Amino acid sequence: MPILPLNPFADLEDTDAIDRDRVRMRLRSALKKDRFGFRFESPIRKVRRMNPFQHHGVMHLSPSAVNMFTGSPSAWMAKALMGHRFTAGPSAWRGIATEEGLTAYIFKNADPKECHDIALEKFDSMKGGINFSEDVERERSKLYRYIINGIDCLLELKNEFGVGQPQLPPTNTTFNGQWEVGLPCRYGDQTHEKIDVIGYLDFLFANDANKHTIVDLKTTARIPSEWSAAHGMQAAFYKRAHGNNPDVYFAYVSPKEEGKPKAFHILRLDDETYNRELKRMKNTIIRMSKFLKLSENPFDLVGAVPHDEESFYWKGEPTLDQIVEDATRQIESTKEEK
Repeated sequence: MPILPLNPFADLEDTDAIDRDRVRMRLRSALKKDRFGFRFESPIRKVRRMNPFQHHGVMHLSPSAVNMFTGSPSAWMAKALMGHRFTAGPSAWRGIATEEGLTAYIFKNADPKECHDIALEKFDSMKGGINFSEDVERERSKLYRYIINGIDCLLELKNEFGVGQPQLPPTNTTFNGQWEVGLPCRYGDQTHEKIDVIGYLDFLFANDANKHTIVDLKTTARIPSEWSAAHGMQAAFYKRAHGNNPDVYFAYVSPKEEGKPKAFHILRLDDETYNRELKRMKNTIIRMSKFLKLSENPFDLVGAVPHDEESFYWKGEPTLDQIVEDATRQIESTKEEK
């Protein structure tokens, strides 16, 4: 028996679901031309009677999507409205690989060497066979320290915080082998004015009293001493979406050598951060809905936001103008083929 009720969002594919067919349909309709080949310049028309998220192909959100909109509106527009796929880099591979290795430690009692080998294999599968840049090799070389410090962090969670036993997610209710949590967020008074927000937990524990604890693993070169807004929102969402008032810990693990200070640090979600960030998430979703309502045409919306090139979201990515040009070219070439 699963220790959580069957998740109503289990049929959703990922944490940033975009109906790509609907995105392409909206882009195609926005690029209409007359019989002489001139593009229609139609007046801006607001989205009035339909859920603005669904109108633009956004089927549900995640904490990471809300944080992306907050940190770089142009990045979220490029992803959600233009269908751009942002690439993951070596720091993201590092986090995924470390989690893979520590999962083996938690559920299979793997020793540190086995965990490291699993992490290396996962990292290499993501980087591919021809990616040998300095950044990639530097992150790969630090995986052992992340694993060792991660194991020490997990032992402290068990011995000092009493998180209890790890809980395997039910295999028939998850998309990617993790616990799913979700909740609907209302952004207006009408029945259709809501959107589902979902996320996945790194680890879920339960003690003898069946008190649940959520643990999220973060690998980082710099250990934070307090909650960032982005991580606070993510933690607050996990607590609210779980529904049974769990404790939430974020475990920050660094590659520092053994015995050095701040090799890892554990933050517990407090009530003040929980209430503040949950409110901020809802207010941000309301703002997202209002922005999407401003026009039926995704090109109008993308053209209304500045392109913040300095944001880390855009590192190694094409510019927003290039993404718009590529989307336009792709849609028009599809039309010609038909």
